[in-house]
Amino acid sequence: MTTVPRPLALLALAPLLAPLGACAPGGAEGASDTADDGPAELVVEPRTSGTSQLLQAVSPAGDGVVWVSGHGGTWGRSTDGGLSWTTGVVPGADSLQFRDVAGFDARRAVLLAAGTGPMSRLMRTDDGGATWTETFVMDHPDGFLDCMAFVDDRRGWAYGDAVDGGLYLLETRDGGAGWSRVPASALPEALESEGGFAASGDCVAPDGEGGVAVATGNGSRPRLLRGSGEAEWTALDLPLTAGPAAGATAVGFGADGFAWAVGGAIGEPIEGPRVALSSDGGASWAAASDPAIEGPLYGGAHISGVDPEPLVVVGPGGIAWSPDGGGAWTAVHDSSHWAVAFGDDGRGWAVGPRGRITALRRVR
Repeated sequence: MTTVPRPLALLALAPLLAPLGACAPGGAEGASDTADDGPAELVVEPRTSGTSQLLQAVSPAGDGVVWVSGHGGTWGRSTDGGLSWTTGVVPGADSLQFRDVAGFDARRAVLLAAGTGPMSRLMRTDDGGATWTETFVMDHPDGFLDCMAFVDDRRGWAYGDAVDGGLYLLETRDGGAGWSRVPASALPEALESEGGFAASGDCVAPDGEGGVAVATGNGSRPRLLRGSGEAEWTALDLPLTAGPAAGATAVGFGADGFAWAVGGAIGEPIEGPRVALSSDGGASWAAASDPAIEGPLYGGAHISGVDPEPLVVVGPGGIAWSPDGGGAWTAVHDSSHWAVAFGDDGRGWAVGPRGRITALRRVR
């Protein structure tokens, strides 16, 4: 049996905390993005989460609802657009690291815990976090879940490091209440040591066509796995930094064929592209210009409803954004963040160490 190196374990070696401080271009709370003059800017504003745990994932759920998750069995929720937060610990789960969260609305959400063997679990709430039901415990001693994504409130997938030489993917058709493994024989052949990075929960994302795309790393080359329960699964190479503890950490799909993938070297520094872009819905990819922050990129997100769709990336080096979707970059925050997400209303949140939550707004 092949033991897969744990890309995630190397994340603990990355700098968790950058110097405190932030830039907040564009004005204060309430600034409008409807003005037509002047260049677009990204406003960053700190929020108080109520926890000191490392927060590693964020999921906007519409109507002002946002969910977050992190270490120490921590989950959090806002129902007022991120102005105030309620955080808690799942009873009996304080040893778990919730590296991903998927929120459906104010009451329903799914948590993914990452870790070796039974430390990898999935849980669901239907009452706003008052109670949580465990719906999956890793059934392989070397299994390691990395991330999950839902295409609606019923269908979703959770990805994990390859085991026994085969790719590991779970599927749910009931909103995370039950999970089943996609047969390894139905998936592309795994590369040696191929896995995922449980950095931001963004290594799997809806592909805009009813299926999902999975960004991989730690193999001889980063890849994009793509498919659904009804379509054949395929694999495509990504032009990102490759090698042990390197590769793709996050992927996303926007409008009109725009897609992006980010990553880098999590362990020893390796030169190479950290952003890849596609203009044909992920059929082909090209390396993009380098972001304005140092180190690996743990997560990314695009802002919908804008043409071109701006791209925001986060990592130990802070937050950077590209108003033109990956052409030119500007650093907007110098503190470590692990994940970022935007809602359909164009407002976003980035999360990181010490319970850090940073609100994001594009303004002109």
